Amino acid sequence: MSGIKEKSSARVRKSWEKTQRTIYRIYQEADGTTVKEKNKPLATHTVKGIKVRELPLKDGTVSFQCDIPSKIAGKRRLIRLKTLDEAIAYAEQAFIRRQNKGLEGFNLQSDQQQDALKALKTLADRGTLQEAAKFYIAHHFPKAGDISLVELQAKHEKHLADLNRRPHTIRENTSRLNDLISHLKPNTLAKNITADALSTYLQSNPQWSNHTRRSHYAVIRSYLNFAVEEKYLQTNPINAVKRPPKPKDNKPGILTIEQTSKLLDAIKSTENEAQQAIGPYVVLALFCGIRAEELDRLTWDLVDEEKQTVEIPENIAKKHRYRYVDIPDNAVMWLRHFGLKATGPIRAKNHRKLVELSRDQAGIKKWPKNAMRHSFASYHFERHGDSKKTANELGHRGEDLLFSHYRSLTKKGSGSQYFAISPTNQPNIIPMPATAS
Repeated sequence: MSGIKEKSSARVRKSWEKTQRTIYRIYQEADGTTVKEKNKPLATHTVKGIKVRELPLKDGTVSFQCDIPSKIAGKRRLIRLKTLDEAIAYAEQAFIRRQNKGLEGFNLQSDQQQDALKALKTLADRGTLQEAAKFYIAHHFPKAGDISLVELQAKHEKHLADLNRRPHTIRENTSRLNDLISHLKPNTLAKNITADALSTYLQSNPQWSNHTRRSHYAVIRSYLNFAVEEKYLQTNPINAVKRPPKPKDNKPGILTIEQTSKLLDAIKSTENEAQQAIGPYVVLALFCGIRAEELDRLTWDLVDEEKQTVEIPENIAKKHRYRYVDIPDNAVMWLRHFGLKATGPIRAKNHRKLVELSRDQAGIKKWPKNAMRHSFASYHFERHGDSKKTANELGHRGEDLLFSHYRSLTKKGSGSQYFAISPTNQPNIIPMPATAS
């Protein structure tokens, strides 16, 4: 809205005077004569019984004055605002405050009132100022105080140790969080971490697979959930970040019966005692399906030859799921051949190097990931046709994983052949490669 303007660029304003109802201006014309002009005040608006007047300024623009009567504010108040929208909004809020809180709402200073108006405009009916204030305090003034990411990491690792998490789990957490904290800076406060920052971090390394990203996501979620539990955060920001997609469900690879036989024969026939010492580990992996990380911690006192079982206690089992695993007859024969012990670890020294040597001697050029455990699962399911039994042996909670991974990897009758492989009876084996689909 434009204000009062000069009539001619040649004339000069000599004076300006404003009373409550009238504005006087004295101009000097180009010929030297003077002219006194009387101008009426600009328009007046009425909002809920409150008058909003437009007042001209010296520079030709206008301001807007809310004239709040004493019956609303307790005493008359004149508040000047820059725009008509702000003045109308203030008048409406003044009326509402009078209805809701009597005269209490008028105890605010002028700058506080302006701040409240701007805040309400920002909220745009999406909440109240009190709700906004509570949210701000909860997120910016955590109950436990401020803590940096590196300080939080130290507390989190101690928490994991107190929960008796395995060293491997703690090492993985440390590695993942070191990457995160290096990216976000160690002294960054936990409360300042945003979902956008976490989303950017998860996409920061183009070399990461979706599996790796999901691993980072899980570690970060646990880390920040701990911060929420300890009252350093109000909410976990990673909950607003989309979880990386699952990797494509590729079927696992397994060993053929011929490859399995040749691998065991390479270990059996060697004169290298250190190489023969890896035999029990390989047998328990091939014919009992025990996970590599479980075998790495397994000791001989948990192997019961008489009952033909292996005990997998909570401190060894994945996700602490205690179970017993059956040892089939052919595996007992292999364990006796390589030598049963009363105590000590199942895993021999230089295990990895000696397994690779045995694979080379057996002519196995391609070694699928988790080949021995996957081979057990496939041949065991084919032999027994009992998905629940196989899942229990593997330590799986349900049968879905078994159906999606192992049921179509072997041919009919191959299970019986696989569990007939023994150190004293290795029949003439007709090569029967695993199917790819």
